Formats: sequence, structure tokens, C-alpha cells
Amino acid sequence: YWPAQFEDWRECARQVKEQAASWGCDPERVGIIGFSAGGHLASFAATRAEAGLRPALQILVYPSIDTQTPRKNGDIDPWFPEKGYPAPHTSSHQLVGPQTPPAFLAGIHGDPYCPADENTEVYAEALEKHEVPFEYVTDEEHDHGCGLQDWWT
Repeated sequence: YWPAQFEDWRECARQVKEQAASWGCDPERVGIIGFSAGGHLASFAATRAEAGLRPALQILVYPSIDTQTPRKNGDIDPWFPEKGYPAPHTSSHQLVGPQTPPAFLAGIHGDPYCPADENTEVYAEALEKHEVPFEYVTDEEHDHGCGLQDWWT
């Protein structure tokens, strides 16, 4: 049940920051990546984590941003908090601010589960409104779950 996922991420982020130097990494340059529902967790962490843990960048791939989608096609139900899903007030496009780190966004227009126009695009609009740097790529041919793709470059 939410927010257990965020609490788990927070503990993981603490450990990564503590160990980063021993791995030859800069603890101030740790980012986050999330696909689908993991995109919600990643964007929530990017917008709501305390300053010492906030990722330096975010990569969101066909992310679920608005917890009330999909609205148009009904292929899946919206997230209901009483079933353990994040509540509507955690929809990350509503949480973007000037402190939000830069983002790379990949949306899929034909995605029935995380439609780009209801998720990735509204997040991109919020980033733009708050002057947060981002790169946004979209695709019409692939499906939800397509993973890493060459068309991103």
C-alpha cells in the first residue's frame, strides 16, 4: 500500500548516496528512472523527496503521472487509494516546482495504460511552466512495455 513504495525508495536512495563515493560515483549526480507505475514513483521522488535525497535527474518512460488515468479508453481502472494505490493528490504533474530536477520523458501515444496525452504530456507542460529543463520524445508505433528504444536518440 502506498506510500510503502516511496518509503522503500527513500531508504534505497539513502544507501546509494552513502555508498556512491566508494563505487566511484558522485553522490550529487544520482538520478532515477521509472517505467509505467515506476514512472509515477520516480516522478514523485523527483518532486517530493527531501533535498538531500532528491534525484539529480529523472528519466520517465511511458510513466503513469496522473493517478486518475486512463480516462478515455477504460483499458484499466484508475488507481483507487482504498486498494493501495497512490491517491489523486500524488499525481506528479500537480507537484512540479522549480526544485524539480531535469527530465527525459518518453511517451507512447497509442499506450492504452499510460496514454501520453494524459500523462507524459501533462508532466511536460508542468515542467515547462516551472522552467525545468526536459527532453520529450514520443512514438506512435510501439506499445506499453516496449522498454529501451533507439528512437529516443
